[in-house]
Amino acid sequence: FKAIDKHGVYVPSYPLEGNALHQWIGKKMLDSGLQASPQVSQLLVECCEGNLLAATQEIEKLKLLYPNGAPTFEQVSDAVVDQSRFTVFHLVDVLLSGDPKKTIKMLYRLESEGVEPTIVAWALTREWQTLQNILFDKQQGKNINWNQYRIWKSRQSLYQSAMQRLSLDHMALLQTKLAAFDVAIKQTQVVRPYIELCHLCMMFMPYSLENLPLDYGIE
Repeated sequence: FKAIDKHGVYVPSYPLEGNALHQWIGKKMLDSGLQASPQVSQLLVECCEGNLLAATQEIEKLKLLYPNGAPTFEQVSDAVVDQSRFTVFHLVDVLLSGDPKKTIKMLYRLESEGVEPTIVAWALTREWQTLQNILFDKQQGKNINWNQYRIWKSRQSLYQSAMQRLSLDHMALLQTKLAAFDVAIKQTQVVRPYIELCHLCMMFMPYSLENLPLDYGIE
């Protein structure tokens, strides 16, 4: 990267999320002559997150449907279509932040787009390993070497949030569940893999599944 950067121009382009996305949608609506209440902006964020082209199209549609420029929340709710787009990396960040509602929405969207369950399982296992190592370092009284785990400064607060909720004992239980799912999915013994993935994701919140065994029919 450094070698190429010497001969070109580096322009970082970060995805619009959180407050930045709210501001972008609000400005886009104002530019289109539409009034943007906080409720309407939030609805558009939820329906178009990760898909700015869809957000632009929905705003243009609202402009045509309501030329007076003041659609109500109910009118917007009836008009817009959920076109949000997510990746497993978005899912991981939401898991770390501890948002169960958004986690379930992302899983539903990933399933509807045909994302292979094994890819989601890989991401969960990868994050389990990272969190396990960080928690172990913390228990040993060591300072966290973020560079060692390749965690950028912008994401460190997510891991710090997860560390406050999770313990090594819970991580051991989660490891057992992840390993069982890995064996089952490779043996094609999981009928509804995204249901099981939802259970595993909830353990990152954490919700205990000790009384809810994941029965894969393995002898």
